[in-house]
Amino acid sequence: NILLIPFTAWLPLWASGWSAALLGAICMAGTVGACYRIAAHVGLGRAGRLTVVLLLVTNPSFVYVHTTGLSEPVLILFLSSAAAGLASYALVSRPMSAGETMVFCGLPAACAVLSRYEGWAIVMSGALFIAIVAWRRQRGRSQRERLRLIVKSIAAFLLWPGVAAA
Repeated sequence: NILLIPFTAWLPLWASGWSAALLGAICMAGTVGACYRIAAHVGLGRAGRLTVVLLLVTNPSFVYVHTTGLSEPVLILFLSSAAAGLASYALVSRPMSAGETMVFCGLPAACAVLSRYEGWAIVMSGALFIAIVAWRRQRGRSQRERLRLIVKSIAAFLLWPGVAAA
């Protein structure tokens, strides 16, 4: 895992296993933050968002995966970050620009692809999700204009995962 490289600079940290645990803790914090954002986007109040956080950090399996030297915490972080970006894409009142879609949806999806091959699931399902949301948002426009905007949104999402695959 390339993200472990900075943690290998100090040999005792690497030999004791703390380097992987530190990366896992960082990934856990990012995952919890992304889930908090998803809960906020779907309309949960503060108590509901904190309940989501509490359920995650008290789940023994979730904590175990994030304290071992596995690559799953990195994948989970980027999958949840991409899902938070997609939730934002669908649920905010102002439609995301192509640049925002690339950064908040496509970049985490690309990182998920780079971490493990299972990341392709979020890329394929995310592209379909963006197509459906964009199609529904473009009601009242001509068929040609709708198609152009949908292709633009999907291309913005797929740019970084495509670069990651190349």
